[in-house]
Amino acid sequence: MIYKKGGQTMSYDVSIKITFITKEFLSIDFIENLLNRLDLRENLNQSNWRAERFAVYNSKEYTEWVLNNANLWYWNLSFYSHNEDLYFRMEQTDQVVGISYILLKCKNDEQIINHCLDVLKELFQDRYFMIHVIDEQIYEQQIQAFKDLNNKWHNRFQKMKADYKLRGDSFRIFDELGINVGLSRKMCFGRYMFEYFDKERLLSCPYVYHAEETKNGIEIQLYENLMQERKLFKEWKIRHYYQISKVAKEISLKLRKVEGTESIYSIESLVPYKSIYFYNNTVREEPRKGPKNKHIIPAGIFYKEILLSKYKKTHFRKMDEDCLVDASSLGLLVYAENEDADVKSIFETEALIAIGIFEDDPYEFAKQKEYQISKINEHKYLLEKEDEKILDKKYYYEDEDFSYDITLIVRKEKLNETEIKEVVSEFDRMNKSVKIRKME
Repeated sequence: MIYKKGGQTMSYDVSIKITFITKEFLSIDFIENLLNRLDLRENLNQSNWRAERFAVYNSKEYTEWVLNNANLWYWNLSFYSHNEDLYFRMEQTDQVVGISYILLKCKNDEQIINHCLDVLKELFQDRYFMIHVIDEQIYEQQIQAFKDLNNKWHNRFQKMKADYKLRGDSFRIFDELGINVGLSRKMCFGRYMFEYFDKERLLSCPYVYHAEETKNGIEIQLYENLMQERKLFKEWKIRHYYQISKVAKEISLKLRKVEGTESIYSIESLVPYKSIYFYNNTVREEPRKGPKNKHIIPAGIFYKEILLSKYKKTHFRKMDEDCLVDASSLGLLVYAENEDADVKSIFETEALIAIGIFEDDPYEFAKQKEYQISKINEHKYLLEKEDEKILDKKYYYEDEDFSYDITLIVRKEKLNETEIKEVVSEFDRMNKSVKIRKME
């Protein structure tokens, strides 16, 4: 595959991927050591909006701040680097919380591949799930096929083609399970996989070139020459012998959907899901208690917080920071009929107020998304959109450090006209009360 880095075109043939429990390796010392050993420290950058704000400085101090405060368990922070030989990415898996991966891409050079494997095994020891060495092209095709399979706009024929591509390749990696169980040219099984794979069976397969147990797990290589031409029948015999699909099914049955989300899962037996709260660059076991008359929305990376007035006869209850599913979200208030009512999932609630970072030009955004826009003052805009089902009202604010929006979404079929008027009135009053202050 071909990538452009700093105007330079780089081509990679091989992907190396390791999956691990995030919290076991989330430390600046570990990450610094890893990057230094791979000669990747110099070009370290961050790949989502929270961290990109620090990437522009390109200084060690800011990078270390991000690394030191990166809560991959929850915030889904990711970063990447590259040198002449390698492309590096480390981030949390898309669908399974508490599990992260490191992806290395390189040329078909056994010296480079073996160096990467040696570094990973030395630093992780046996505390990982699996390490895979796989053809880069195959890996990218699998990712695309999985996306196509889950694309609701694709027709039935396109989804059938995607499903065939996934099922038809013996080198299929089950990325969506988080721990990346599958078959590849060279595999290492860490301690967490021995619940699913029998050690003796892994070591006794007659079809593989080499299998051995070391202090870092069990290593298996399919071919004498790592990247030699594939023998599909041989691969399928190995896949069947190791019962890869059976293990994948077993793991999939242990996935549990995280409450309040559409497609986020946890594996309780491996990495129990734990609610956490992030405030002022620290992780807390309990949500922060603020003034009784204020909703406090932390904008942590800016060392500021947004304050909204709270009303006695409120329709909204503030959700814990842990419930957010969008990386750009700062806070969320969900409709509740009364104080004793259960707060519903954000996907089912009658109305919600979302506070988030807003980085677009408001006029361009309004034009593209078909909002009506009006300027309230020099630093504040109102964007509105409404149809028979949804009322969408958005206040956009420009602060000296960042821009943000406070959005009301009402599902009109779930509320009567009086309730809608009350909800909108409370929302408007909240926005009149908005204040920004530095974090304590």
